[in-house]
Amino acid sequence: MAIFAIGDIQGCFSEFRALLEKLDFQPNSDQLWLTGDLVNRGPQSLEVLKYLRNLGSSVVSVLGNHDLHLIAQVMNKNNPRSVEKDLRPIVESRDKVDLIEWLRHLPLLFFDDNHQTVLVHAGLHPDWNLLESQQYACEVEELLQGNSAQQFLKVMYGDMPNKWNKNLIGYDRYRIIINCLTRLRYVGPNIELNFVEKNHPGRSRIRH
Repeated sequence: MAIFAIGDIQGCFSEFRALLEKLDFQPNSDQLWLTGDLVNRGPQSLEVLKYLRNLGSSVVSVLGNHDLHLIAQVMNKNNPRSVEKDLRPIVESRDKVDLIEWLRHLPLLFFDDNHQTVLVHAGLHPDWNLLESQQYACEVEELLQGNSAQQFLKVMYGDMPNKWNKNLIGYDRYRIIINCLTRLRYVGPNIELNFVEKNHPGRSRIRH
């Protein structure tokens, strides 16, 4: 069995399938590990979701921030015309309910004990150990999969709080956990999350 770890597909279905063909991916024996951001930007997000859902246990994927954005768009019943053009086919699809249910039951963090490997979209807070990271991810996963998901998704967006405190509660706690797992690029000198810096480390203006 081969395991292929692939980054952001972002709706680029044709390119994704071409890559799988080049890798000689065999769904009956191989596994795909995907780091999230399955949708958005590319023109075939709907096709990506349908294909991956049909792969069943052959695919392991975590959620990225673009995936969470799609879930929010659908669960908050936004007018399709207000949704980004790349996501509109999903919102207008007859399969949207099933696809969103599949998507919102994906984890934010996946840990494979055999390979001692953690899969997340963005990163882990430097103050978290593995067990804590798993516990915090589970807190948000339970929220996203529960009856309070719709309300939370309305207030999910935002950069604050940008400093972790284990005593945080409520939506502030969930938001910073999501931001660490799906948006984190850098932390500053005081371990605050930095969402402004987008240069690679060699050109980063952040100093520690």
